[in-house]
Amino acid sequence: SLEAAKTRMNRGELDSILELPPEFGVAGADGKPRGNLVVYYQNGSEQSGKTVAAVMEQVLADINTSLGQPEAPFKVEEKATDDRGLS
Repeated sequence: SLEAAKTRMNRGELDSILELPPEFGVAGADGKPRGNLVVYYQNGSEQSGKTVAAVMEQVLADINTSLGQPEAPFKVEEKATDDRGLS
């Protein structure tokens, strides 16, 4: 679960968490799939979170291009957790 992953991140076992919300990939009103992939990282560890987010943005950009979408239907959203871990 997301909460279990956040607990592990708070203990220093994870640097980032990727979440695909249930609505990710669901077709919008235009019939095309869309969604936001969420990258969680700890306050104080922004660099690792932003690195993971940048990699995932490139992956999704490649997918968006292969779908031939002028507007990117799949995007990355970054979220810092309020917890500070052991690292």
